Order: sequence, then structure tokens, then C-alpha cells
Amino acid sequence: MKDISIYFSPIDITGKWHDDQIGAKIVANNKSFPEIQKNSCALIYVPEYRGLDNKQTPPSNQSNFRSLFYDLQIGANWNSDLYDLGDILPGQDLKDTYFALSQVVSELVKINVMPIVVGGSQDLILALYSAYEKLEQMINICSVDYALDLGAPEDEINSNGYVSHLLLKRPCYLFNHAAVGFQQPFAETAAHELFEKLFFDICRLGEFNQDFRKAEPH
Repeated sequence: MKDISIYFSPIDITGKWHDDQIGAKIVANNKSFPEIQKNSCALIYVPEYRGLDNKQTPPSNQSNFRSLFYDLQIGANWNSDLYDLGDILPGQDLKDTYFALSQVVSELVKINVMPIVVGGSQDLILALYSAYEKLEQMINICSVDYALDLGAPEDEINSNGYVSHLLLKRPCYLFNHAAVGFQQPFAETAAHELFEKLFFDICRLGEFNQDFRKAEPH
């Protein structure tokens, strides 16, 4: 695996945790970058919000999620190594962040490490797609969102318009897209019809509220 430590900023978190809490088990990038073992999970925080739609505002204090996450119980059946690789800070341009995240995820997937990406706007899905594209792996996307986020291919990529950019990639490795929590008033008719033609899955918010099991296959 290539050296991915160059893309990360270390974190500063300390605390006392019981043996069955995540904080006691996780190997964090505090002072030195961890040696990542195969068949494990890696947490990545990406505070990149320049891709947000103009009508949206970035969330505040999201970096505090670690103190809450570390306090969670890890579970009796958890047997995999868990790493906190630190933060991928925004690059000079948005595309720089895309590149860094794509490189990191691609290298992790090569050694069967599951990346858990926290933070950022939904357009970061393109960076994740690019990571699997390099490995020529088919991709399934499940988006929990009230809108379909299709967008127009001639428009700039943003959090509310990225799916069209995925569909135009050749070769296209997007096998399926599932939208959970969809609300009809927030989707253009053409976008809805295209999703149906492509046999993408849609689980409406009302359907989910009536029976959450309808979202489980996705």
C-alpha cells in the first residue's frame, strides 16, 4: 500500500474509556500514523463543504463527533481492528480534496480495509466513486435524502447535483443507486422518470415510516 499519511492531519483526543468502549479499542493518529492491518475499518474525517449548494450552510461543531463516537460500546461480536486516521483537511481547490480522498480510499480498499468517511457534503461521493473506479469495481450507492440529486451534467458538481456526473462516466461502474427517504415535491419529474428507466431503487419517506424494513435491502 502506498503511503497515505501525507494526506492526514493528526488528531488531539484523550480520555479514559472502559475496555468495551470504542475509545479503548481504536488506534488513532495522535502522534504517529498507525500501521494499518488488512481486513479492518478506518475512520476518516473530511470537513469539506465547498461543494454545498448555495442554499445550504455547513454544520457547526461537527468535529465534536469523535468524543461521542469514542464513548460508544464496541459490541461483544466485534473482532476487527479499528483505526482513526485523522482529518483530510480541505485542499487549495475542491478538486484537491477529491483527489486526496480518492487516493486514500483506493489504497485502503486494496487491502480490504473498510473506509468510514464522516463529514463533508454529498458531492464527496464523486471522490469515493473515483476510488473504486481506479480498482475497476462495480459500485452500489445508497443515499438517505429527500431529493434525488440528479443535477445537470453541464452544471458544476454540488451536493444537490452529482448523480448525472456519475452516469456520464465511461466506463460507468455504477451498478445501482438507491434513494431512501425520497419526497416527491423535491424532485423534478424528468429526474424521477430517469431513475425509473434505469431501474434505480426509490424508497419514499412515507413508505419508510410505515415499514422501515422496506429500506433494509438497500
